[in-house]
Amino acid sequence: MSRTKSIKQSKLFIHVIENHIFVYKYQEMRTLAFLFMIIIFYSCSTLNPQEISNLKKTTFNPLQLRPGIETNDLRIDLIRQTETYNDTDSTTATRNVDYHPLGFDLGNGLFFDVNDNLCLRIDYLISASPDNFNIKKTYRPEHNKKHTHYIFSNDSLLIKSEGSKNNRYIFHRSIQSDTMTFFHKNRFLYQIIASDTSLLYGGKKRIIDGIYLSDVNEYYVNNRKHNRIFSLSEKEIHLMDWYKISMPDADTILIKRAGRKNDYLLYTIIQSDDLIFLFNKDFQGIKIVFEDQNKILLFRNADLITKYELVN
Repeated sequence: MSRTKSIKQSKLFIHVIENHIFVYKYQEMRTLAFLFMIIIFYSCSTLNPQEISNLKKTTFNPLQLRPGIETNDLRIDLIRQTETYNDTDSTTATRNVDYHPLGFDLGNGLFFDVNDNLCLRIDYLISASPDNFNIKKTYRPEHNKKHTHYIFSNDSLLIKSEGSKNNRYIFHRSIQSDTMTFFHKNRFLYQIIASDTSLLYGGKKRIIDGIYLSDVNEYYVNNRKHNRIFSLSEKEIHLMDWYKISMPDADTILIKRAGRKNDYLLYTIIQSDDLIFLFNKDFQGIKIVFEDQNKILLFRNADLITKYELVN
């Protein structure tokens, strides 16, 4: 073998080794980067378990089961029902079930409507009157992306978006005796009729949905052509046979899906003087920070998404 050929083979061998080393290091760097991304994603996709475990918990108000209304759709979803619909002739899609104005106030700002949506009432959280308010909602408040005002005044709900000169009219209401009627301009929307034993929702001529007192701390809801039972015992609310809300102690609320043999824990709620945590077993959920009694920051896991404040 000639000296020149030997040198060429040696250089080729070295080049092959260098390529293997480069590929190995590149793959190693990709692996480390991938692991780093997983760690970052996981840390951002959950609440802080240590912050939860170190929370100086305060007590909640007792649970209650009281027929109520929430007509302004100012809610934070905890359980939102969905439905499937035909998007085209060959495909289907999923959408949220509409909020219903009729439901139950469960205490501590929890509201369960007769469409089976469980929410936290924003008016409760920021100490706003449901009948007279100016609530400012800021999206991505750390960047002050955009804001919207929800204004209820003179029995009318208006929405003013950033950059808009005019308020957008949503509805107005008329109250006569035990009946509250809602309109959009001259168009009738619905009416709510209240009595000592019932809370009814319907049109001009017929009742569509109703909540009726059946016993002490027990109601039945007549909608979807059948009756559904809601009841309150000493420490637990039964929302049909679907959900249970309980207080094992004064500073903890549990939300469970009812099962035939065992119940499944959906969320735990705890609070301090200036924080509320609502989380599942994987520490995923909601954190609410009270900047003052009229201003809150809403986090989904570690992500700050919205600020609500009562504007004077």
